[in-house]
Amino acid sequence: MCGIAGIYHFNSERPCSERTLIRMRDIMESRGPDDKGLFIDRNVGLAHRRLSIIDLGGGHQPMLDQDERFCIVFNGEIYNHKSLRQGLEKKGYKFRTSSDTEVILNLYIDEGEQCAKHLNGIFAFAIYEKGTGKLFLARDHMGIKPLYYTRSKDSFIFASETKSIFCSEEVKPECNLDAVEEYFIFRHVAGDRDLYKSVNRLLPGHYMTIDGEKIVSQQYWTPYGREINDTI
Repeated sequence: MCGIAGIYHFNSERPCSERTLIRMRDIMESRGPDDKGLFIDRNVGLAHRRLSIIDLGGGHQPMLDQDERFCIVFNGEIYNHKSLRQGLEKKGYKFRTSSDTEVILNLYIDEGEQCAKHLNGIFAFAIYEKGTGKLFLARDHMGIKPLYYTRSKDSFIFASETKSIFCSEEVKPECNLDAVEEYFIFRHVAGDRDLYKSVNRLLPGHYMTIDGEKIVSQQYWTPYGREINDTI
């Protein structure tokens, strides 16, 4: 278990606050006591708390590709990462670590948004493209790993836990009264809603792209064989 978090300000001239990002990261220390890291590029920031499982010494995050054009934060485990790595190596991709994180990063560079379809495992991750300013989020097929997000007037915020989102101070923790009855009956709120107002979950089997103020959610896997495209 690891913790990921990020800030994406729609105004490219608004700098991401390092202090805020650290606060969002370290409130999730229990998810990742082994390591921590930050990445900031003007208006975008990514944060990570790590519980080391694969490549104990070489899987530090946020992780950049060799050309430092893409940056990833990842929570989970990819069961087929060795076979995916072999296929990428045949295409000429070089690896500096033995981590499954680097496999996802290179797979995204190679496949783009379709990369999640090839992953067998439990995951929630975010990849930022420095050149284009695009942010990509994905969650595993069955939604084992959590990924929450909110969109305020000026920013998009995401994290593994809702308390991390509230540490951004972009939104306040207000109860979603429409979801209270459902929560007490099922101990869960269905769909992309949450018990907190203004907070949503990225649905299982979905990815999301953030490009400026345009946010699009796409279903990449479903047991029923159909896909849904939603613009937020």
